[in-house]
Amino acid sequence: MSIVLDKFFPIIIFYCLLTSCASVNTMQTGRVLGKENLEFVGVINGGNLSSYSIQESTFFPHLEGRIRVGLNDRSDIGITMNSNTFVGLNYKRQLLGERNSMFALAIGSEVSITPLAMFTFGSNATVITFPLHCSFHKEDKFAFYFTPRYIFSAYTIYGEKSIGRDYYREEHSLVGYTAGFKIGEQKSFFLEVSYFDQRTFSPTQIGIGIVMYLDKFDLPVLKKSK
Repeated sequence: MSIVLDKFFPIIIFYCLLTSCASVNTMQTGRVLGKENLEFVGVINGGNLSSYSIQESTFFPHLEGRIRVGLNDRSDIGITMNSNTFVGLNYKRQLLGERNSMFALAIGSEVSITPLAMFTFGSNATVITFPLHCSFHKEDKFAFYFTPRYIFSAYTIYGEKSIGRDYYREEHSLVGYTAGFKIGEQKSFFLEVSYFDQRTFSPTQIGIGIVMYLDKFDLPVLKKSK
């Protein structure tokens, strides 16, 4: 078993780095969760092959998981991980509307890094995004959302002696948006497309998501504490 791992582990790591694309999906509306409520998100994206191929036409699928929790009645916090080794922390603050409003508007932020690449190869990709979540709701079971987003990405290689300096760094700024819809309430289906910079008429990323919402009163741990 160890021989197999020794043989294929570098290949797996190289594949993850080659496809290291931080997702730009949304899979949420402008509404927040509510205090102590939980949300579990599973996503499959068709995205670009590398961190900086937004203008290219090559797509490659990757998986993503996300957990979000309501800090209070106006804000959420969450953690995201995807199959391209990105790990991210995100925050969301509702600006307009309530949890049952027809229209909701929220601002968000997320910082993602690649810790596996950092500790294995001495390189790191950092992606910082600032989305503005806008959504229109038909009751609670259907919603259409539109999310403009700014993305800053940086790729750094530490100890890069081949170019005569201690590190190499490349930075990019992108602007664009995601549009999609949600069907369901406690368990929801999401479908969306994202467009960024020069990809005006061809999607940068296509995503499908399954979202499960848990009210705090449905959690066994909280039930026992009452």
